[in-house]
Amino acid sequence: MDRRTFIGSSIGGCALLSSFTARAQDKLPEGQLNIYLGFPAGSATDATGRAIAERLRTELGRPVIIMNQPGATGMISLERLKRAPADGTVIGLVPLTSGLIAPMFRTKVDFNLLNDYDPIAMVGHYALAFSVANKLPVEDWKGFVQWAKANPNELFYGHGGPGSMAQLVGAAMAGATGLKFQDVPFKGDTDSLSAVVGGQVQTAISSTVAVSAQHQAKRLKVLAVTSRERAPGLPDVPTFVELGYPTAVSEPWMAFFAPKGTPPQAVAEWNRALNVVLQTGDFRQSLSRQGYTVAGGTPAALKETVASETVRWRKVMDAAGFKPLD
Repeated sequence: MDRRTFIGSSIGGCALLSSFTARAQDKLPEGQLNIYLGFPAGSATDATGRAIAERLRTELGRPVIIMNQPGATGMISLERLKRAPADGTVIGLVPLTSGLIAPMFRTKVDFNLLNDYDPIAMVGHYALAFSVANKLPVEDWKGFVQWAKANPNELFYGHGGPGSMAQLVGAAMAGATGLKFQDVPFKGDTDSLSAVVGGQVQTAISSTVAVSAQHQAKRLKVLAVTSRERAPGLPDVPTFVELGYPTAVSEPWMAFFAPKGTPPQAVAEWNRALNVVLQTGDFRQSLSRQGYTVAGGTPAALKETVASETVRWRKVMDAAGFKPLD
């Protein structure tokens, strides 16, 4: 290759590289990127969001900052996300409870998860656990059903408060099993599980992470989990599917959304980067220790999930006769 050919090839190669670089930069605006998160620093959701943001910084090559906006079960953050710049610089980490469940218990909500946001990617989902007090003379679900039918006036379950995911899952479980549960609200999983351990209530529905240590220490008994497959941390506990109740499946999730109208190339780049992060082996293990089954996937798949979950939980709420909290 003579000198002129080499120089021409080099110039052409540099131009091609410059074109690819410019095209990559065009996918997301330059500068800081922000993740809105509707829970305080130090919360479990915040810890997950910060772990993802740290890895996104490396993958995207720019600052990715968590913007904590706690309040109203995460709904304040969603209202702000709706009004955020739809230019690719802002996305939000949204749990199912904040995006769909809590709004169903309110008469005035200024957003609609299906219509006001562009879906990006599912992070993962987790199971809820059905626990019973040690004083109950049962060792498994079959024994519990026999006890429940013999003691219908004692069939109470504790949960994390009005409008919580656990309250609605309890209603779904009642519909699937035919048992007539009465719910007892607490301030959170810790309080409801303490009441089970102390014998103040017979049963509770909580996250698997919250109850795992109590189960392992035999302070209470976990009889079933709501996921399709056995939950991380509770491999000895059957699912409701295994027990013959497929309609009792409930897998609360977390996912990323952008303001409506975010450029498609920006949504695609966020989706690509998030899927890279979620498929990293040690990160998947970290989420598994928190009780999550990692998902990932496409914006279209997330949109389909939101649509189907909206219909499902509205039916559960209406069938249970739950009334708005305001």
